[in-house]
Amino acid sequence: MSKHTRTRRSVLAGLGAVAAAGAAGTVAAPVAEAQSNTAPFAPALFEPDAWMSAMRGSKQRVILDVESPERMPDLVRFVGNIFAAHKSGYGVDEGDIAIIVCFRHAATPFGYTDAIWSKYGKTIDAKNAPVTNIYNSGERMQLSDIAKRGVQFIVCATASR
Repeated sequence: MSKHTRTRRSVLAGLGAVAAAGAAGTVAAPVAEAQSNTAPFAPALFEPDAWMSAMRGSKQRVILDVESPERMPDLVRFVGNIFAAHKSGYGVDEGDIAIIVCFRHAATPFGYTDAIWSKYGKTIDAKNAPVTNIYNSGERMQLSDIAKRGVQFIVCATASR
């Protein structure tokens, strides 16, 4: 079959599909009716997640995840942006926002304390063999600084194994 014939058949098939869709038609529900039948979103609550209910920040909850060491410096900026945006956009203070940061994939080691780094630093990063979490010491961003603002940290269990 020639290229021209295939192209023409593709166009005709597409037109047929458009015609069929138009013939079937759609009926739009009035907006007020559609919205009045919808219950507000309520997340499912599971026992392993009960600790989140005890966190400060009853008005807004945000979960951020970091998956690579290269994204770690963005973390502090994202946290600051979230706090600032909630304040300016919604009038929500920092104390009313619960932010959880999940360290996963290659960023998992940065969710650990210096005690883990001093014991397993060579296993974590044999090339540089650090003995402290580099994102909580020196000139780099300080995870402890955002922790003081109420940010909670979790580490991916799957990546830890």
